[in-house]
Amino acid sequence: MLAEKILKSNLSDKQKWFEIDKRTRYHTEPRSERKMKDKLSIADNLMDRLNITGSMRNEVKYMISNEFKNFNKLNRRCTNEQIIGLMIFYVMKSYNVRANIKEYNVFLELKLNENIYITFATRLCRYYQNKIPIRLEL
Repeated sequence: MLAEKILKSNLSDKQKWFEIDKRTRYHTEPRSERKMKDKLSIADNLMDRLNITGSMRNEVKYMISNEFKNFNKLNRRCTNEQIIGLMIFYVMKSYNVRANIKEYNVFLELKLNENIYITFATRLCRYYQNKIPIRLEL
């Protein structure tokens, strides 16, 4: 019934396909896969706006899909968009030390600042420190 309404609507063919895909995806895919695709979609949009390509783009996608499936470990107060933006800035900063979060409108729109980034970077470092086993020699 709903698909018939979408097909009869005044939307363009691309918009019709998108709406039907969204509705079928909701009923056919597990919730975790839907959430992961949504996070990767947000990351793609932000990286497109920042003109990020190549290995930087792959690093961000790897962090989202393999390392941090639960964003609450990184910062409970931030939204998914903000955390993804912080991941993107972290990768940008690793390639260009002079990058400043205040210089990019995308990060200002997400209401990100240096303090939030420092908290994020600290928790990110703690995560990677806990992941690597420490050998103590006596």
